[in-house]
Amino acid sequence: MTRRKRSQLGQIVAFVLVVLVLGVIGWAAIDYLDEPTVDGATSCPQEPGHTKVSLSILLDSTDTYGAGQRLSLINRVWDEVDALDVYDRVKIYQVERGEQAPLQNLCKPARSVQDSPIHQQFQEVRFKERIGKALQRLEGERAISPIIESLGWVAADRERDGSELRILLVSDLLEYSDVISHYSPDWRRNFERNRQRILGQCPNLEDVRLDLLIPARPAEPNQNNDLFEWWLEYLESCNGYVTSVARITGAG
Repeated sequence: MTRRKRSQLGQIVAFVLVVLVLGVIGWAAIDYLDEPTVDGATSCPQEPGHTKVSLSILLDSTDTYGAGQRLSLINRVWDEVDALDVYDRVKIYQVERGEQAPLQNLCKPARSVQDSPIHQQFQEVRFKERIGKALQRLEGERAISPIIESLGWVAADRERDGSELRILLVSDLLEYSDVISHYSPDWRRNFERNRQRILGQCPNLEDVRLDLLIPARPAEPNQNNDLFEWWLEYLESCNGYVTSVARITGAG
């Protein structure tokens, strides 16, 4: 190879390297400009359009759970959280009487080009710790179980960011409240006698996707297919739609 050809080859290689470097800088600049401004406390974007899904997790803690069952429930909840995209929102509530406020309200953090690797890792660890702390409330032994009322509050607590609301209900579906008691042997007859009043308590579930995680209660004879079918019909009458149902035993 002559000196002239080596010089030309060197110029071509240098040109290609410059193009590659400029390309990397350009993509980084695009990513930087496309990144939303996020709230430091929640990692949620301050501008609408970046959060696609808001996942509201409603925990029913009326009765105690076995260790294996509780672990299975928490693992299934984490599967739902892990499947979210960055900037998607997670809100966690507990079934209880009265106005509902989330135990946690935060978004899945993104790997920002503005942040150092250490800060990114801190954000991810904090996200997991706060979710884990809220899931500790899945411990049981609460006096009442106003599932319908709590669903109403959760469904009404919608974000104004254009995101799709999904509700993950973790419950044995045994309502015990002023609306209805599924622990009564005559609960179906009581429902028929008070159908209009109970249907009038419908939460506004329009355009809400629901997923049900149902811990098995072998000692409760009323937790049967009749109860599950009633809930599916009831939620549908409230304009919601159930996309998945999973029953969790004590062993799994």
